[in-house]
Amino acid sequence: MGCIKTPKLRHRITIQELSLSDDGRGGHTESWSTFKEVWAKIEPVSASQKWMAQQLEHHISHKIVIRAISGLSIDMRIKFGSRFFQIHSFRDIEERGKIVEIMAMEGQPT
Repeated sequence: MGCIKTPKLRHRITIQELSLSDDGRGGHTESWSTFKEVWAKIEPVSASQKWMAQQLEHHISHKIVIRAISGLSIDMRIKFGSRFFQIHSFRDIEERGKIVEIMAMEGQPT
């Protein structure tokens, strides 16, 4: 059996989760809090542009590789410096519970 090679994890990222608080007027306030800070490898995968409402939008997808952590969810986001990444999917590489590959889109969640 081969051994999985751990990629060079050189980017420090913060995985954040959304919290909803009652605003006292029947609605809620959204805030993001730190779920976990981890080392990662971030690499762009693809980029696209399209016109939307007479504005040019840029979309850049990334592959983010981290050591496996429990509790990761697609409802979370990743913060790297001043940049944010929306998690679209993730998978356990080689199904060994060691390394996770996250597919994410750069930009603020809507």
